Amino acid sequence: MDQKKLSRRDFLRLAALATGGMALAQCTPQQTATKQSEATAGPKELTKEEITLRMWHWDSFLGDGYKAVAEKFTQKYPNIKVAIEMTAYGEYSQKVAASIAGGTPPDVAGTIAEHFTNMAGQGQLVELMPYIEATKFDINDFHKGNLSQNSWGGKLLAIPYSADGMWWFYNVDEFKKQGLKTPYEYWKEGNWTWDTAMQLAKQLTSGEGVTKNFGYGGMGTGNYFEVLPAIVANGGSGLFDEKYTACQLTDPKAQAYYEWGYEMRQYAPGPEEQATSNPQSGRVMQWFDWSPMGPIYKPNYPFTFSYAPPPAPPSTKKFVYCGDAPAFGILKGVKHPDESWAYITWINTPESVETIFDITGQEPPRMSVAQDPGLWQRNTKYPDSSIGLELTKHRFKEGFYNTPKVSNFVEMWQAHNEEISLVWVDKQPLKDALNKVNDRINALLKEATVDQDRLYWTSS
Repeated sequence: MDQKKLSRRDFLRLAALATGGMALAQCTPQQTATKQSEATAGPKELTKEEITLRMWHWDSFLGDGYKAVAEKFTQKYPNIKVAIEMTAYGEYSQKVAASIAGGTPPDVAGTIAEHFTNMAGQGQLVELMPYIEATKFDINDFHKGNLSQNSWGGKLLAIPYSADGMWWFYNVDEFKKQGLKTPYEYWKEGNWTWDTAMQLAKQLTSGEGVTKNFGYGGMGTGNYFEVLPAIVANGGSGLFDEKYTACQLTDPKAQAYYEWGYEMRQYAPGPEEQATSNPQSGRVMQWFDWSPMGPIYKPNYPFTFSYAPPPAPPSTKKFVYCGDAPAFGILKGVKHPDESWAYITWINTPESVETIFDITGQEPPRMSVAQDPGLWQRNTKYPDSSIGLELTKHRFKEGFYNTPKVSNFVEMWQAHNEEISLVWVDKQPLKDALNKVNDRINALLKEATVDQDRLYWTSS
């Protein structure tokens, strides 16, 4: 598969076991919910010229939701059109840099995790607090941890458009057929760990050849590096030490996750089986993915599925979600920064985030909206909307771990992927690969610009 053409979702699917196949839990302090109406969002006076704002993103499944919001924006401002342009996730940072160098940056730029650290570390994003103060845009309804994820050096550079997380999906029909307790049930009784997930994977793996059923679907040859810091922290370690002087992937606590993932290979499709043995085939019984994938799966999967939090290390039984608050920011050099800001605020009104959730299932960034039972009850796109709400509240309550703010995090991801992908095809021992990754990341760390900001957010 051509990595450059992969979406963010495809990266995760290839990823699921370049690091063992699971991402873990997040925490967030509650805040007072304050709603911002469309009538007061954005600057009062915008250009009267006929202009088109270009918005860049990578997830094509969100297109219909953003199109609906853009149409309402143009109804209010008839002279301002919005063009939604999708760019492959794997080449997003490079194309952003090229657009800035060429004098044609998009007016509204999506940011997330490693792409944010790259853009912010290179000084490509405009500070937003002056716009927030000038337009009195209320950010109190956004979780402080999600805002922190989109800040650099104490300056807010992007406004989250979502606050989603990683879920553990499973084939409900097969669990019922075999009379097995589900991951959700194990979670509720307090025994949902890596060991439990592996035992279920073993029980659910059967058959051979083209009819073989796989107990786990996380065996990719790539890696979605964004989730790794949370997973490693979940086991009591960290990707870096506190002062960002060294990578810690040689720490036994960090290696435990890889070792678990390596063992799980025996219950998952190998590289040559990936194309025909994916969750949609009905022959993969457990896998993990971003929560907004639920609405995409529902009409396309020939079986009933549900979800639970990712399993926890047996040593800690601790859930730490991957901090995931993708956002929109303004790149330096845009021609219409006030209009760009107006559209960002428009995207993030309660009405807009509800519209996007209704159409696409993308979880809202506003805490008052994301935790609204009525919003979830009316959404028929999720197979178990009540569990979706429960997991959303659990993520806010239990905690999440943001992506470390290192300017060359993308290069670190690539170095990690190159070494670990060889492990899953038996071309390199796991221990050797981790030693090489550790050395390569340490070398990159010496060249990096780092923002030593808080990463772990809890409700306490």
